[in-house]
Amino acid sequence: KLEPYNFKGLENVSRVKESGLFKYRYGKSNSHKEIQNHLMTVKEKGYKGAFIVAYLNGEKISIEDALKTQIK
Repeated sequence: KLEPYNFKGLENVSRVKESGLFKYRYGKSNSHKEIQNHLMTVKEKGYKGAFIVAYLNGEKISIEDALKTQIK
């Protein structure tokens, strides 16, 4: 289990192995505004290299495509 104290108090952090690397994820939402708020929170905690990743049906997609599907 990933403990919040390991991530500067952030809760519900998940870890996935992708291309041989462990990647950590925080926040999940269909709302772009909510995800932007999560990103701001993470950056304020010191994770300056954090970025948004979008998925559709379990496949990684571009942010542009994610925003297009949200508009429909």
